[in-house]
Amino acid sequence: MDATHIDTDERKKNATSPEEIWDEAYDGLKAEQPQLMHIYEVILSNKLHDPNFDHPQSGNGTNTIATAGDERRIQMLAIMQYGQNRVKREVKIKESVGEAMEIVNSMKSIISTGIQAAPQAALPWSIVSMALDIVQNPVKVQKDNIEGIAYTTKRMKWYWSLSSDLFHGDGSLRNRNDAPDTQNGILLRLVGLYKEIILFQVKSICSFYRNRWLQLFRDFVIKDNWNDSLKEIRTLELEFQNDYATYMTLEEKSMSHQIKNCLEKLVALQVNNLEQQDRDCLRDLYITNPRNDKERLLDTKGGLLPDSYTWAVKSAMFRQWHTEKETNLLWIKGNPGKGKTMMICGLIEELEHMEPHQDLLSYFFCQGTDPNFNNATAVLRGIIYSLATQKPSLIEHVQQAYKNVGSRSLFDGINAWIMLSGVFVKMLQDPALENACLIVDALDECESDRKKLLDLIIGSTLATPQVKWILSSRNDPDIEAKIRSCRTIAVIDLESSATLVSESVDAYIRCRTQQLSLIEDNEVLQEQLQRAILQKSSGTFLWAALVFQEIEERRTYDDDAELLQLLDEIPSGLSGLYERMMNQINLLVRSDQERCRNILATMVAAYQPLNLETLPIMAGLKGRLTQAEPLKLLVRMCGSFLTIRGDVVYFVHQSAKDYLIGEGRNRILPSGSETIHRDMFNRSLEAMLKPGKLRPNIYSLPYPGVKIHEISVPQPDPLISIMYCCMHWLQHFCDGTFGVYSASKNDIHEGVNKIFDFFKLHFLHWIEALSLSQNVEAGVVSLQNLLNLLTQKVDETEAIEFFQDALRFILYNRFILETAPLQVYISAIIFAPMKSHIRLHFKEAISWIKTLPQVDNYWNSCQYTLYCGIMTDAVFSNDTSQLITLSPDGKVKIWESTTGKLIPDLGSEFEVPPHCRRPNSFTLSNDAKLLAISDTSTITVWDVESGKQVQEFKIQRSRKFITAFSLDSMFLAVIDDTFFQQDDRFLQIWELATGKIVKTPHQKYSSRVVLSQDFKLAAWKTTSDSILISNVATGEKIHELSSKFHPTHFSNNSAYLVAMDSRLPFQETSLQVWHISSGEEIISHTSRGLLLAFRSLALSDDSKFLAFGASGGNIDIWNLEEKAMVRSYSGHIHAISSLAFSRDASFLVSASRDGTVKVWKTDFDSIDRQPQSELGKTYSKVDAVTLSADGRFTATVSGEEIKLWSTRQLPNSQTIWQSKSFITESLRFVVATTLAISKDSRLVAMVYKAYNSSSPSYFIGMKIWSIDLDSPATATVQIKDEDCLEIVAVAFSPNAEFLAAAYHDGKQCSLVIWKVESREKAYQGVVSATDPAATRFLVDNAYLYVVTAIECYRLKELTGNLPEHEERYLIPTDRVDIGYSIVSSKDWISWNGRDMIWLPGDFRPSSTGAFSARDSEVVLGTALGSLITMNFEESLSEEEDWTPWKSYGFL
Repeated sequence: MDATHIDTDERKKNATSPEEIWDEAYDGLKAEQPQLMHIYEVILSNKLHDPNFDHPQSGNGTNTIATAGDERRIQMLAIMQYGQNRVKREVKIKESVGEAMEIVNSMKSIISTGIQAAPQAALPWSIVSMALDIVQNPVKVQKDNIEGIAYTTKRMKWYWSLSSDLFHGDGSLRNRNDAPDTQNGILLRLVGLYKEIILFQVKSICSFYRNRWLQLFRDFVIKDNWNDSLKEIRTLELEFQNDYATYMTLEEKSMSHQIKNCLEKLVALQVNNLEQQDRDCLRDLYITNPRNDKERLLDTKGGLLPDSYTWAVKSAMFRQWHTEKETNLLWIKGNPGKGKTMMICGLIEELEHMEPHQDLLSYFFCQGTDPNFNNATAVLRGIIYSLATQKPSLIEHVQQAYKNVGSRSLFDGINAWIMLSGVFVKMLQDPALENACLIVDALDECESDRKKLLDLIIGSTLATPQVKWILSSRNDPDIEAKIRSCRTIAVIDLESSATLVSESVDAYIRCRTQQLSLIEDNEVLQEQLQRAILQKSSGTFLWAALVFQEIEERRTYDDDAELLQLLDEIPSGLSGLYERMMNQINLLVRSDQERCRNILATMVAAYQPLNLETLPIMAGLKGRLTQAEPLKLLVRMCGSFLTIRGDVVYFVHQSAKDYLIGEGRNRILPSGSETIHRDMFNRSLEAMLKPGKLRPNIYSLPYPGVKIHEISVPQPDPLISIMYCCMHWLQHFCDGTFGVYSASKNDIHEGVNKIFDFFKLHFLHWIEALSLSQNVEAGVVSLQNLLNLLTQKVDETEAIEFFQDALRFILYNRFILETAPLQVYISAIIFAPMKSHIRLHFKEAISWIKTLPQVDNYWNSCQYTLYCGIMTDAVFSNDTSQLITLSPDGKVKIWESTTGKLIPDLGSEFEVPPHCRRPNSFTLSNDAKLLAISDTSTITVWDVESGKQVQEFKIQRSRKFITAFSLDSMFLAVIDDTFFQQDDRFLQIWELATGKIVKTPHQKYSSRVVLSQDFKLAAWKTTSDSILISNVATGEKIHELSSKFHPTHFSNNSAYLVAMDSRLPFQETSLQVWHISSGEEIISHTSRGLLLAFRSLALSDDSKFLAFGASGGNIDIWNLEEKAMVRSYSGHIHAISSLAFSRDASFLVSASRDGTVKVWKTDFDSIDRQPQSELGKTYSKVDAVTLSADGRFTATVSGEEIKLWSTRQLPNSQTIWQSKSFITESLRFVVATTLAISKDSRLVAMVYKAYNSSSPSYFIGMKIWSIDLDSPATATVQIKDEDCLEIVAVAFSPNAEFLAAAYHDGKQCSLVIWKVESREKAYQGVVSATDPAATRFLVDNAYLYVVTAIECYRLKELTGNLPEHEERYLIPTDRVDIGYSIVSSKDWISWNGRDMIWLPGDFRPSSTGAFSARDSEVVLGTALGSLITMNFEESLSEEEDWTPWKSYGFL
């Protein structure tokens, strides 16, 4: 019998070892996938014949692999040996594939393991050997495939080890001798899982050879759905793990000890063998290991004494918390120094051994003096990291967010809290956390976002009561108020338990006294010291610890009285002790006194702990004192105020800093804090101005578009000593100059001039440093703060104008500055206004770009742009300090309106229900405190500040409707918004407090109703082409307007009514504004394009201004009193989805379908009026563009015509040729997608998407023009009738006889070639492409090339007769330099595949076809009608490392 058809039951009996299970899976796969496995074994056969076999065209199509048994194992061994030999050879891998080295090295280890286990292990490891061909040529392979190979290879090794542990040599399960059903079930799971793993590897190998061995694959298609295959593998893995967990549960009672060991081994295997992305995720999530923090704290405090915490374990409160399900929060509170942290450490030790046992125990120690440990985000990172390492299955919750970013920036960035809190909520809901305990120590030292953290914790006690919490903190009223709101709380109050705490301190003192080596042989003195310290400690651990520290610093003593006198001199209480420490500093020599006081003053004034590199700079230390050891000695001389951990200096305790800021302030800051702040400002400037400290490309990045998440910090970090200076120098200037004791005017001017001089030298370098440290926000805030203070104290100067320009520069470019640091020298300068101070001063940075895009002379009204994705709505808060946005998936975000910084106020608490994820209406109340979201049957009302739902209304009629709040936010109107006309349109008014309908007008409405702001008036369109306005309460008609349009908005004062109408046949929207009382139509306006969003119109609160957003992205503003347009804004490149004024109409926020939100300053009070010529302008989008082969001509398509321009004279040249309109009666709505000019500039080809009204249908077509004849040289070529199709590139052959087009349908990229003259299709086939949209053509004198992201083909010379075999059209060739190109997302211009220039939204090509490049020239057409040209520096030599930007010298 053939080995592939052995009976399944028989195979199960025989599958008693890992190698036999693999054999069964392999043979089963041969039966299920015979054609694929035949192809694979043919490839294996050729490898056996020739280990260096790499050219399939010369291969033999015969399968010589044995069907089973020893012969097959011997053949597989030979393949393995080939693989081992291959990895021993030096492999030259291209620079772009460095990631493959890790996979190659891991495979080397696996193959070596396989050789040692041979011959039984030969089959699976031979597959790994064959995969080496793939990972060593990753430029030809999809990234998903490479990652999948890495994953499945590691899982093969892991499951080999696991199956060895699972089964005895006789095939039975270990730990169980009578479970044939369980054994067979687990075996079946393993075999099925192994099949999928083998299938993935085999498909990868076959896919690798597919394009070069077309004959072998002629009748067989391999689908490159690598992600789906990996999902199937992971699903099978989960099923197997569940089965195994079930088996372990059955054994729990009889074999609990063995099973515990096995499970621990399984978890250890999981952690050690996590796939690379999981390891990367944990590495980037890591901020600290709380277990190490606990050990460090215990070591610092002299070890853990059971007597210091056992009383708490025995207390009624702890027992209640530990045993009762209803009590899941334990709060330990007490004043500073009472031993809360040591008690937490003790409770952790107890909980790890107590019954009932906690399956998962995770904790975090907050430390107020360390920015890494004093914020809510850090707490979550520490707890989540601990949970994920204990229970690897929980990593999945983090990975859902991490996989899209893949870097530490996800956990460090401004959105970190939002993301982590959401992940944490999901973890809490995971069944794996059914029996978990989470602990947070020193909650009062969580200085940033503590309220949000407490809200999250308190909320979880109700939402996930099975998870228990322990919190410790000082007696803080805010904390107490929040925690006391929890109904499931138990409290241990250390102040109320003074006697028990005192006994704990007594035990600590006895232990520490015995540990004093100075008096270890003097029991009498030990007893005396114990009594004296206990008497003066007042039950405070910290006081005792500091006293013992002082005693330990003594090396000798004369007699017992000397030490006892020392204790008499030390005052009781922390304040007294700190005062004595300051007195001791005064006993030092004068120079050391000054240094210590200066260090303490510096640490108090610093905005974060300082490392040993920065402290001497900020404290003004020189010479030897800047070296590590002398500096550490000096820190130790500062009493016991400071401590050093690692290379960072901290306050020993928050109470030490509190003393120096309060009672001890005059001891270190006799002239006030302003003096030390001014000193720190000057020292920061001095440090940053040192030669080489700030310079271009300080991290030596290889190309301009390197993203922040791709950057590894060099060691040593060149920024380590000045990073604090970069972040805080301006804040020190402000606090030192404009504090309680403000500086003189001369001092202010002197400081301003220093800042100005620094900016003229290093502004761009400073921004780069902030970007590298992911602290651009610090630059924004400090500059805004500086300007706010200066404008109050100083007249306008050149320096202030420069600062204002610098702030606009950062705000305008903030997104890219936070994304790619080196773009500060490139994109940020290129697209800054011509008269920008920053551009003019640093224009040398872009000198390598010979022709630059035309930009405005000055900054426009747009203050900044958020590249935040599509938002359905954006509105200002009541005080204009915040922006509130809603995305289509129901996520509400809050931003600082002045800086564009995301504020994670709502966090994970604001979970919009699924039925609200695509709302019909999103309405903010007038005071910006309530948010109403509606769909077809439900309205939910939310409190914006807390993120909690406050009301829900069920609407009986299942229809589309909108909502509106009354001015006082007491009522909510529900308005029928269905499209079709009817006589029973409903209008309901609900009272928010009661959730009841308070008013349902009896008036019948024939169309959608619009309410006035006070809910007194209603307007709707009648069937007789008029608008009726009636009294809501009585139904009485008040006014009737003669209009065919639909009413949409009342002004706030009910004086004006807006009506609009969108007309589909004409693709336009008309707008009317009526003065209600007079019945006068004061404004009439028509805009191109249909109205796509109701909220694309806004009225100011004072009813004076109206803003309207057109479908093309333009925004027009009218003054209703003047009946005139007063502002027009352009910048969005797609339809406006939302507009809103600030309360005082000084700002306007716009959201667009282009994925951006913009904030505009209206300046209505300015005496400078916008020129009339700029008002109401419309733009004709450039649909496609191409350069001729010699670069002399540029062809464009805009609207209905093709135009030819002289490239050298762009953008001001006249057209030199223009086609006739290609719109016909039968061919409507034509949109060009790509253009091509023949090499001789005689023919122009256009690919377009059109609507055929005679069919009717959409289709893709192509036209070719002869430039000389101005008429189509061929009829329309219809390519395909699929609406989803996209042509990504088109090109003529060098002789212009053929035309080639590359297109994709979302799954694969295809190539089609026509004869120009006969329109005969010459070839059609598929090319390998991971990103089909990035496919492009290149033309030289003889050949046409098609280049994808992973492959390069030369098309056979296209002349004369057709080749005999179609596959010979495409000839794989060495990769050619692709020069300048646009990425598929259209936001980067790249050079040879490396991102070079980031494009702001309004400078991006309207499509991939609206970009063209030849040699050193680039031209692109935008949605706003601009034709942008750039000409780059050319290489003057054959330098291998030449780049366009090299001449600037920073890369």
